[in-house]
Amino acid sequence: MAFKYIKFIIFVPYKLTNKYILNLRLSNWITQKQYEQLSIRPNEMELAHLYYLPKAHKPGTPIRSIVFGFKHLTIKISKFLDELLRPLFDKMASNTTVTSGTEVIKQ
Repeated sequence: MAFKYIKFIIFVPYKLTNKYILNLRLSNWITQKQYEQLSIRPNEMELAHLYYLPKAHKPGTPIRSIVFGFKHLTIKISKFLDELLRPLFDKMASNTTVTSGTEVIKQ
């Protein structure tokens, strides 16, 4: 919703992204379900929130910037890629990943 107030300041390419996703759908590279999952709706977008946390354990107390963007326009694509790549990553990292304490004891 905040994007409508800053449309002259920041170019948000959601229309271009939606056009690209539509082309993927029409070319049968993605399914209808994936198309609906990836399409960006302007009324669902929200600017990312920026806040800072102090690093109290370091001298001079520097700050760490945190960007929270649960409704940012890249979230849908990020979730899609995570669902696509997660099984492959889990399989590749299974030898070096600890899932429970009992697993460590068995080894």
